[in-house]
Amino acid sequence: MSDREKTLKDFADCEPYACDLPAVTIKSRVYIDVLELLKEQAWHLLKEDADGLIRGLPGDDGQYLMTDGDDIWIDDYVDGVDDGVWLDSGRDIREVKAWMYMPELPKQEGR
Repeated sequence: MSDREKTLKDFADCEPYACDLPAVTIKSRVYIDVLELLKEQAWHLLKEDADGLIRGLPGDDGQYLMTDGDDIWIDDYVDGVDDGVWLDSGRDIREVKAWMYMPELPKQEGR
């Protein structure tokens, strides 16, 4: 069992901050929360078929998180139907390896 798997198991077996885990692993709780968020909002992989068509693109125009495998950025995806698809940033859609829906912003009290 890897250290990551052991940490995940330790957190699954107890309530946060209520068990005898070393103090350093308490900071790992934030890391675990991020992992859970990423699991819920999985990356959608893009694939180019033999005909050069890109499969797995978002269904709707809008802002998405995009990655080329090295960088992650926010971009506006546009499906121009007959005119093709493009990114408002000017990046080539073929550079994109995966996309993810934008996460919801945290709500602030009083707003």
